[in-house]
Amino acid sequence: MRKKVTLLVSMVLTAFTFCFAQDVVVKGSIKDKDGAPLPGVSVNVKSSKNAVSSNGDGAYAIGAPPSSTLVFTMLGYVTQEVPVNNKTTIDVVLLESVSQLTDVVVIGYGTAQKKDITGA
Repeated sequence: MRKKVTLLVSMVLTAFTFCFAQDVVVKGSIKDKDGAPLPGVSVNVKSSKNAVSSNGDGAYAIGAPPSSTLVFTMLGYVTQEVPVNNKTTIDVVLLESVSQLTDVVVIGYGTAQKKDITGA
């Protein structure tokens, strides 16, 4: 009887382990249209608080459910949404968005256009 209880408990604990390990680790790189790596790109799991930033080489790694969507955002670039679909590697190319530099920014002592105060 004791062996049966021990076997049952171990099977239940193993089942719980598989239930909680449903996220996949998605890795990849983020580059611009010329192939240069983009550091500091925000990578978010849509409808979740899970987020990371790409490193100096444009690489990232994030845990996400297999059916989720990753959102890649960076100032000056077009936001991209890519479905995970059980993939473990997703490489992204972000395109520049010149329209964001024409926004008006209100500062403490006046107004200025974003293109005038944005620097390298």
